[in-house]
Order: sequence, then structure tokens, then C-alpha cells
Amino acid sequence: MPAFRSSHPLLPFPVGCYSNPYIYHLYNRADNCHYVGQTRFLPFFRWQEHVKSGLKGDIEDLVFSVLTKVRRQSGASEQDNRQYLTNMESWWINKFVEEGHQVVNLTQPQITEATLREQYNTLIARKAQLSLEL
Repeated sequence: MPAFRSSHPLLPFPVGCYSNPYIYHLYNRADNCHYVGQTRFLPFFRWQEHVKSGLKGDIEDLVFSVLTKVRRQSGASEQDNRQYLTNMESWWINKFVEEGHQVVNLTQPQITEATLREQYNTLIARKAQLSLEL
């Protein structure tokens, strides 16, 4: 990891690195639709891209918010951290869908609450099996 720091006042972290990722929410008031996204950078950079593209609506109709900061898992690989971020994004998309909101994400979440429960139960079963083997 480079030891130098960015000279840009809004980027206080080393160049080539990024801060903890975020899950963000865009709400289009005119169309009453929601979009949930992820970014590995500060969210306003990603929001700027959405505004420039115009695909999510006019800036006057958009409400931007951060849903959560996703903590990077220390000791996990970059691929595992990215998968974790995608899983968290999926969880938030599902939450909005389950609450009855119109969500316009093109990618449908692959992880559900049931999936997380199943993974948790598998971990508990493995732990119990390991303790029996000892």
C-alpha cells in the first residue's frame, strides 16, 4: 500500500485505496421509485455520476441518502469483502421490496433473509460438529 497521501482535500486517504464502502439510496419523488446502490468511495462521487447520466431522474426529483457504512472485514480477501458488500446491498434491496416500495434496480438480489438464516444455521451446525470431534 502506498505511503503517500492524496493532495486533494476531499480525498484524505492514500491514492489507490478507498474508505469503507457504503450502501446508498436514491428516491425519485416524481416517479415514486427507489434505487439502492453500493460504492467503495464516498457516496457523493457516485451520486454525481447518477445525476450526470440522468437515468435515475432529474436532480430536482432525486433524494440521496446513505443507508449504511459497510465495515471491511479485516483479514478477508478483497474478493470476500466485495462479495460481502454485494450481499449487504442485496439485503437492503430486499428490505425495500418487502416493505412494498417500487425498486428499480436492474440487478435482482441473490441473497435473501432466508439465505442468511440458512448460512447461519450451517455455521452453527459446523461449530457443533467440530466441538464433538474434539
